[in-house]
Amino acid sequence: MNVLSWNCRGLGNQRAVQFLKELVTQKKPDFIFLCETKSGKSKIERLGRSLEFEWVFTVEAQGSAGGLAFLWKNQDYGSIVGFSKNHIDFLVESAEKGRWRLTGIYGESVRAQRQQTWDLLRFLARDSSLPWCVLGDLNNIAHHEENRGGRRYPQQFIDGFCEALEDCGLEDMELVGHPFTWEKGRGTDNWIESRLDRALVNSLWTQVFNLATLFNLEFSSSDHCPLWLETEVKHVYHPNKKFKFENAWLKEPMCYEIVKNCWNLGAANLISEKLNRCAVSLGEWGKEVTGNFKLRIRKCKKELKALKNLRDPVSVQRYSEVKENLFLVLDQREAFWKQRAKQLWLKEGDHNSSYFHKMASSRKRNNQIQKLKNDNGEWVDWDNGLPTVVSNYFNGLFHASGSACQEVVDCVDTRVSSFVNTELQQHISEEEVKKAVFQMHPDKSPGPDGMTPAFYQKCWSIVGSDVVEAVRSFFLSGDFEQNCGDANIVLIPKLRILRI
Repeated sequence: MNVLSWNCRGLGNQRAVQFLKELVTQKKPDFIFLCETKSGKSKIERLGRSLEFEWVFTVEAQGSAGGLAFLWKNQDYGSIVGFSKNHIDFLVESAEKGRWRLTGIYGESVRAQRQQTWDLLRFLARDSSLPWCVLGDLNNIAHHEENRGGRRYPQQFIDGFCEALEDCGLEDMELVGHPFTWEKGRGTDNWIESRLDRALVNSLWTQVFNLATLFNLEFSSSDHCPLWLETEVKHVYHPNKKFKFENAWLKEPMCYEIVKNCWNLGAANLISEKLNRCAVSLGEWGKEVTGNFKLRIRKCKKELKALKNLRDPVSVQRYSEVKENLFLVLDQREAFWKQRAKQLWLKEGDHNSSYFHKMASSRKRNNQIQKLKNDNGEWVDWDNGLPTVVSNYFNGLFHASGSACQEVVDCVDTRVSSFVNTELQQHISEEEVKKAVFQMHPDKSPGPDGMTPAFYQKCWSIVGSDVVEAVRSFFLSGDFEQNCGDANIVLIPKLRILRI
């Protein structure tokens, strides 16, 4: 379970909201703590819906100041156990790590009132003996090295803060990255940097999460940097690379030559064997086409720059050729990312490469499965047999349950009308098969053979007759050719949006 903490300095401007959305898309936190939201409940709840968080708790701003928000992904993660205008206390329920406490705090910004923050920490420390993590903008530093620029930080505030931490049994987590989390007056003579944002943990929490790491995300739309708390090192599963047809290859004439040669090679009649030959040849050749767009674009631009001022006929002709090649590479890059983005409503050729890249990256992160619950309600990850959990689930789902259905069968008329029977026995026409193939979106995901709808559509003059014969054979015999009936099963996450 990972936590994002940020003093956003208000969510009234679109820049802050957009920054937070991009951060959540990139990091995928389980919990979010926001302070100085300067917003009411309705605005925070709308933000929660847009971030796809099921649960949101808000401490509304007082006028145009303050405001806290705590968001969590799933109801099962825990519940709010206390709050004030300066803190939100959350009890985390973890099947693996047990119960622990997560408290988001916004410290008093006025120095004369810092004692109130220290007393709040002492009060909260008496409430529970669970593993405890406190994070947020404490508005305090623990030693002089945490402040750079400006006047010397008053020693009494450092001493008061450190005494409070000692009384509560809390200690600072080491911060990875830039050592300061807040700044003012960048680039001026009055440039000040301080570490006001931090995570504090007790010894029990450290024992449970001995691999936890706190990161300074450094860049922000406010003057405070977000904190990213990783409670454990995630195991990322990298599946074996399988062939997938790249629609960008279709912009190269050589692609069609390779498909034609593979399709007509030898005496093999099985369409699966022809597809396999195409996959092997296209996979090797395609590495040069879609392997490194940046290098190809850089090479074209460099050559164009060298030819720009040359006026001899050979250079002029070469300039045109390189410029045409550059546009081809850019076109291929757009097609490459569009295929992965699955934004099927957008058209290729509208200069959407950047958008496609962002959506493809987002889809990749969202499609990763870290763990699932087995039949016993236990969380299982890749190291403990996650593939077996998935396999067993679908084997049970598609296995006959042994239920009696004879009563239903008896109610079904065993005959069809002569008209319907005649229609069912009609010869499958090439136009019917072609229409079905061409109705699919070119960028739809491929099956186990790796071939996209675009492959069949663009290479129809080469592969069409075999596809038609395979369909006709199935309708006559009731059997597919080897591997032609294979399919991928994909888990699709479902979300519920609830509010308290």
